[in-house]
Amino acid sequence: MNNITLKALSLLALVFLVNGCSTLSRSPAVSDLKSIEAKYIAQSYDACLAEVEAFLKNYSMKTPGWAILALKKAVCYEEMGDMAGADALYRQIVEFVPNTQFADFAKLRLERKAGDQREHFLLDLSGEPFQRGSKLWSRTGMSCTFVPKGQSMKKSDKFILIRAEDRWPEIESPEAVLARFRADAGLAGATMETREVERSENDGIWSVNLSAAKKTPARCGVIRVTATTTRVHMIIYYKNERTISPEEIEYWRHKFKNATLITTK
Repeated sequence: MNNITLKALSLLALVFLVNGCSTLSRSPAVSDLKSIEAKYIAQSYDACLAEVEAFLKNYSMKTPGWAILALKKAVCYEEMGDMAGADALYRQIVEFVPNTQFADFAKLRLERKAGDQREHFLLDLSGEPFQRGSKLWSRTGMSCTFVPKGQSMKKSDKFILIRAEDRWPEIESPEAVLARFRADAGLAGATMETREVERSENDGIWSVNLSAAKKTPARCGVIRVTATTTRVHMIIYYKNERTISPEEIEYWRHKFKNATLITTK
């Protein structure tokens, strides 16, 4: 199974995953998978499950097409809180398509070792004009991006990014994470400036300003970085503007400070 690294993600480069699958015989068409994935990403679980069920009728068990659809159905169940339903499907996948990438994914999730099943922040966005625009997970981490409702990842002017990944050996403090971001910005031809808003031993919140790199708009926002014993967490809000007001900084500071740290599923 491919282990998608999250370390290349930064304020300047967001990875948008559309659950890419290699071409497989007797599998759903790519256009069908994209339609299903779009509903899943938007957290329209009922619509996603209805479409999955319609396509499942065309595939018998022990086929790649069935496994792809069963995995998506299981993950929908999981995010809806139906762990028993999800686990039943994961076990079927392990039993009916053993020694495949699908079985590897199913085993990982059964063991609660996937990046989005381990320690990560949950941000309450109820009442906020944001919707999920992407979700990415691997063995070592996870990333979710939210964009304003009605906007796409490619055309959005505001983003909220939630990241969690296994702690890197060289990361000794939240400032070390900011230094990594600053270096990434420099490589892209931009300059990143930060101002401390709040700081404790292993946690901090900063306002951020990014000067424009070539073909990249100037950006500003707020970032929270938390380093636990095993993982590094980031919650980032940023927009394609040059300045952010004190009132907006305080709003997101309060929002990020009240995020819930989920330890396990």
